[in-house]
Amino acid sequence: MAYKTPRTWVTNEVVTAAMMNQNVRDNVSEVFKRANTKTLIINVFTEDVLLVANDATPAHSFPIPMELNGAKLINAAAVVNIPSTSGLPEIRVHNLTNDTAMLSTNITIDQNEKTSYTATTPMAINTANDTVTTGQRVGMYVKVKGTDTRGLDVILTFMVQS
Repeated sequence: MAYKTPRTWVTNEVVTAAMMNQNVRDNVSEVFKRANTKTLIINVFTEDVLLVANDATPAHSFPIPMELNGAKLINAAAVVNIPSTSGLPEIRVHNLTNDTAMLSTNITIDQNEKTSYTATTPMAINTANDTVTTGQRVGMYVKVKGTDTRGLDVILTFMVQS
């Protein structure tokens, strides 16, 4: 659902439930969702550093702050500074504390592309393991590095639960 510009009411207009639902309820719900969405941009490799593939050790990890206690992962993406000239970089996001995969399909970046936003195979959230709690550690693993790929940021978006 997207935010819609509310209608301008006129004097003596009969307001229906459908009008109120679209112009008030749906918009309040969308504003609430946006206010409770938190995006983290994690620098895994600085812009001039070649990616290193290692599926046994995370390239970077971070602790979940208390502001994200109980939040659900709702999106994940990756950006590189210099794209792969051959092969598809693949990034795995893992809850290290629970030893669980947070994605059922890892993030990939197509050859000669800088972001995963247009990947042929989009990432997918593992809804059985998408919730985090304060103090847990989340790690990013580079499963496949591609050729000559440099710099890596992983972008994780969480929805804070109320």
